[in-house]
Amino acid sequence: MRIRKVCEHVEKQFYSAMKGELKDWLLSRGLSWRKPFLEDAPILVLVLSQTKAPYSSESVWLAIGYILLALEELGLGTVTAS
Repeated sequence: MRIRKVCEHVEKQFYSAMKGELKDWLLSRGLSWRKPFLEDAPILVLVLSQTKAPYSSESVWLAIGYILLALEELGLGTVTAS
């Protein structure tokens, strides 16, 4: 799946650059750059924005927050990945 490959590529760069307490914390919880759930999930929701728009980042995170709250109300589980 192309989405998984792109996400894992970016995450691999993040994990390679990471050091110290954050790296230890993530690895101690079994987290890694591998994202197999991107192929197993029944639904993927992608949130895109125009990064040059005013308050783009803030608007995106607010939208994601509302989506997560709505899914929680429906009793569905979620995982966020960037």
